[in-house]
Amino acid sequence: MAGAQVYDLTPLTRSFKERRVVINGFDVSLRHLVVFVTGLLPCLVVVPILWAIIGEFALFALVLIEGVWFWLIVGRSATGTHEVNWRAIVRKRTSLNGKFVCCGKVVDPLHGTWGRLVPSSVPVHRHPLAQPVPEVVVAPQGRHSGGGSAEVDAAWMVGA
Repeated sequence: MAGAQVYDLTPLTRSFKERRVVINGFDVSLRHLVVFVTGLLPCLVVVPILWAIIGEFALFALVLIEGVWFWLIVGRSATGTHEVNWRAIVRKRTSLNGKFVCCGKVVDPLHGTWGRLVPSSVPVHRHPLAQPVPEVVVAPQGRHSGGGSAEVDAAWMVGA
């Protein structure tokens, strides 16, 4: 007769995230233990340098680095989707909120010149010696004057 079969159900029940580790009587989440150990890596670089400069006060840097590390990796944002803090910081830095996007490119409307839009799908190439055709309309002081001029009303901001 065959012995009883034992299955490892931890990966199937998703309880790996909730797994606890006991170290010297301290019950610690496995995730928090991994974050703590990876947070020691930057401490191994920073603390010896600071120890040579300021002595035993460098241990405060160890506590500070670990605290910031836990806040970035384990902490969650208080608003919105409650995502991890480091991901929220990256998303805010790469977001296009408050930026003007035209044709997939970010355009700064404050740094540009006035120009006239020409309905065409093919660029117009002129001979370099030909007389330039006035296509740029500049409003007084570089701003739209709000007047009734058709040329100014047809003008559009073109990236510099």
